Amino acid sequence: MQRSLGPGDAPGPLLDRSSAGKGFFRVYDMCGVTEVSFREGADFSSVVYRYGYDTARRFHRGCVEGRFMAVVDSGWIEDGRRHFEREDQAEAWLGERRDAHYQAKAQAERTVGGLSASPYGFYDSVGRNFGSGSSGGG
Repeated sequence: MQRSLGPGDAPGPLLDRSSAGKGFFRVYDMCGVTEVSFREGADFSSVVYRYGYDTARRFHRGCVEGRFMAVVDSGWIEDGRRHFEREDQAEAWLGERRDAHYQAKAQAERTVGGLSASPYGFYDSVGRNFGSGSSGGG
């Protein structure tokens, strides 16, 4: 789909970008290595699985100062990762980024108005699928 931007349209949401339809939000315990937390995708071994060992080692900041790593991968807001001493700090930062992600998505849907499909779909790590081409997104 293509259309020209009109007054008040936010540039970007309809641009083709390979990761534009995805949103990923996760906190990892960079010191945890347990089978249960691996299955939940929340410890260092999960980071190794997702990114590879060399990249995971670069992400590792130690088990005290930066034990918890929050990762945001979004087509709607700036991607990033930050390290935190406490898990609640990481979850709070991630919550702010997730809210910004949903707000940007909602703004994009308002921009395209009466289209029969959302401009992009995305997935978040809580396991919900939104906007995957169905009317109204989610």
